[in-house]
Amino acid sequence: LVISQQRSGTRFIASLIDKHSHIRCGHEELFLRIHKQPLERLIEKGDLNEYMDQIHLSLELLSHLKGENVDDNLSHVGFEVMYSQGVTAFHIDLMDRLKKENFKIIHLIRKNKLL
Repeated sequence: LVISQQRSGTRFIASLIDKHSHIRCGHEELFLRIHKQPLERLIEKGDLNEYMDQIHLSLELLSHLKGENVDDNLSHVGFEVMYSQGVTAFHIDLMDRLKKENFKIIHLIRKNKLL
């Protein structure tokens, strides 16, 4: 997962990662569009299990999409997720769960603030 706030280079990093022939990295739109219910409602409920189910569903769908540089030996899939898309809401519990499930995380941090 590529985690960050908006306007911090996640799309650029995800595009670079997606160029590898064994890796598929999607954009945040994939994560936002597949939810059974609006993401805001899921976050309000505070149900980390359901949130993780949505992450796994996104990864499963992404693993079946073929990009121009992806071959049949796909070994990793991932996507961007922004702080506002549940990362800050579930914060430590989410990070613990991702670590327990052996997720690899790229965390981008902006040093300058947008005006």
